[in-house]
Amino acid sequence: MAVRPWVLLLSLCLACLLASGGAAQRSTSASIDPDKLAAAGVRVLRGKHLTLLTDLPATPEIDELTAVFDAAVPQWAEYFGVPPRELEDWRVLGSLIEDRERFRALRLMPREKPGFVNGFANAKALWLVEQPSAYYRRHLLLHEGTHAFVLSRFSELGPDWYREGVAELFGTHTWDGERLVMRVVPESRASAPYWGRIKHLRAAVETQRVPTLERLMETRTSTRDSARSYSWCWAAAVMLDTHPDHRGMLSALARDAREGGFNGRFRKRTGEGWDDLQTDWAAWIAGLDYGADPEALRVLHRAVGDVPADEVVCEIDAALGWQSSGLRLRAGRRYRLSAEGRYRVAADGGVWPCEPGGITLDYFGGRPIGQLLAAVAPAGSATARDFSVPTAVGLGATLTPRVEGVLFLRVNKSPVVDQSGGVVRVRVARD
Repeated sequence: MAVRPWVLLLSLCLACLLASGGAAQRSTSASIDPDKLAAAGVRVLRGKHLTLLTDLPATPEIDELTAVFDAAVPQWAEYFGVPPRELEDWRVLGSLIEDRERFRALRLMPREKPGFVNGFANAKALWLVEQPSAYYRRHLLLHEGTHAFVLSRFSELGPDWYREGVAELFGTHTWDGERLVMRVVPESRASAPYWGRIKHLRAAVETQRVPTLERLMETRTSTRDSARSYSWCWAAAVMLDTHPDHRGMLSALARDAREGGFNGRFRKRTGEGWDDLQTDWAAWIAGLDYGADPEALRVLHRAVGDVPADEVVCEIDAALGWQSSGLRLRAGRRYRLSAEGRYRVAADGGVWPCEPGGITLDYFGGRPIGQLLAAVAPAGSATARDFSVPTAVGLGATLTPRVEGVLFLRVNKSPVVDQSGGVVRVRVARD
C-alpha cells in the first residue's frame, strides 16, 4: 500500500523528536501537528508533563490519563529527592496503542525494543499497549512513567528486582478522578481488575514455589513470564516500603541504586538483621493478600534459646501477627504445648470473646477464627510454607519438628480486618 508523502514527513519529524535531546523534548507539544496525526487516526492529549498520542476513541478514562500522569510527578519527585523546580519543563512523549501497525507506519515505535509486549520507556518517551481495564491501563502508565522519570534523572536504578519493584509499587494506586494515591495494596480484586499480581503470589504459595528474598535479588525479570516476575518484584518492594520494621528502606536504597554493587550494599544496610529479614519475607508472602494491613503481617522477633528442662511460659498478643516464642526447637524432639486465656477476635461481622481453641462463627485459612497456631521456621532460611501451613495448637498439641527452628505463635485471623486484643499464655515443655 502506498504511503502518503505527508505521512513520511510526519514520521521523520517525530522520529527526530524522539531521538533528540532536552531542548527538543521541552518543545514536544509545539512540534506535533494534531491535524496531520488526526488524518492518520491518532489523537493528541496534552498535559503539563505528558503529551499522549493515541489511536483510541475519546472516553473519560483515556482522556484523563495526562492528569493522572501529572498527579504522579510530584510524588515521584518527593520519593526520589528531586527538587520540583527541576521538573517545571520536564515532558514525556507517550503513545497509547491499539493498532501497532498504525504506529509502526508512523515510525513511532521505540527503536530499542520495537517488539515490546505491554509497555516500554526510555528517558524521553513511553509506550503502552491498550489494556482490558481502566485500572490496568493507568497502572501500566504509572509503571512506565516511573521508569521514564528515573531514567531522565538518574540514567539507571539498580538491579531488576529493585527497578521493576519500584515501578510496580508506583503502579498500584487509587484514583477518584481528582486525587491519585500510589504505593498502595489494592483493597480487592474488583478494585484492580486484570492486575493479577496477588493471584500469582497465592498460587506460588499453594504450590510451594516461593523464591527466597536472596534468590529474588539475583533473578532477572523475564518477558516470557513477566506477570509472575513482576509479582515477586512488587511483593518485595511493597514490603520494604510499608512493613513496620522496614518502612523507608526502599526509598533509602534509591541512593545506593545509582552506584555499583547494589545487592551487596543492600545486605550491608540490613546488617545483623539479615536472618530476621528472610523470616519477615517468608511470613509476608504467606499472608499478603488484597487489603492486607502491613502491621498484621509483621513478625515479632525475640532473642532465642533452647527449651529448658522444666516447662516455660510465653505470652502471645492476640492483636499481633506471628510472634517468636523465644524458643528454639530441635529436629525430631517432641514438645508439648498447652494454651489458656481469653481474648477478642473479629468474626462474622462482630467482635467476639474467644479462647485458644477458636470459634466456628467464622473461618480464615480453613481454620476457626481465634485458634492458636504454631510454626517452626529455621533462622535465616524460613520459607513461606513454614507460615502458610501452620500447626493447629488450640488448647493443646504436640510438636515434633522436622528441622531445627524457632517456634512462632499467633492467633488465627484475617490480615485485613483486625479488632483483636488480649493475651494467650502458652506453656511449652519437652515431652
